[in-house]
Amino acid sequence: MSGGTKLALTVVAVIILVLVATLVAKRFAPRQDYLPALILSAVALAISLVSAFKEHLFEFHLRVIPGEVTFAVPTAPSHRSVAIILSASFLNEGYGQGVVEWIAIKIKQGNTVKLYTPIAEVDYEKFIQGRRKLHGENIRGGFSAFVLHSREGTKKHILLSQEENNPKYPFSEWKPGKYEFEIYVKSTESRRPIRIATIPYDISGQMLESYFKGEGGTVLMDRQIDL
Repeated sequence: MSGGTKLALTVVAVIILVLVATLVAKRFAPRQDYLPALILSAVALAISLVSAFKEHLFEFHLRVIPGEVTFAVPTAPSHRSVAIILSASFLNEGYGQGVVEWIAIKIKQGNTVKLYTPIAEVDYEKFIQGRRKLHGENIRGGFSAFVLHSREGTKKHILLSQEENNPKYPFSEWKPGKYEFEIYVKSTESRRPIRIATIPYDISGQMLESYFKGEGGTVLMDRQIDL
């Protein structure tokens, strides 16, 4: 049952409760001046019940719209790995609040899979102004779970790095070729992470050479406009 349906049923239940209270008051109240007080009491009771069980009545429904992917050059790259900034919009289309716990990317090339997990949030405007390089001034802080309230949205720029000691997805160097970026999100909406997008990118040798020379980040775009 959707959040909108539950909300409609709740409103109907409140109306019915008020009508029943009104009929009872008219039938049994010895004095008519008790009637407004009884109606207000019924409404207050209905509101209290909705407030107490709002997490069960109103759903959290997350929608994630991925944006550009940026190869973010650190001030001192240590090895043949690539830091990634993922821009994404997070929208709660439901009437209840929920928590976005984490986001991750599985990057596939043939049989090789790189697992990228979040480490920080980036001030993207300062990142662009800072010649597309990561440094202390454009890092907002470490990545952490965040709350989305009813019908709320936010945009984040999340820095991810490749897992180096993951036994399931061992570290592997980047090579030119065709890649698939599978983006996963874990939230309180579901028990397991959900794949929200699979985006193909063609990574050239020139892109990687430019990155490891520290010449600035490459922005990967996947926007197709058909008019």
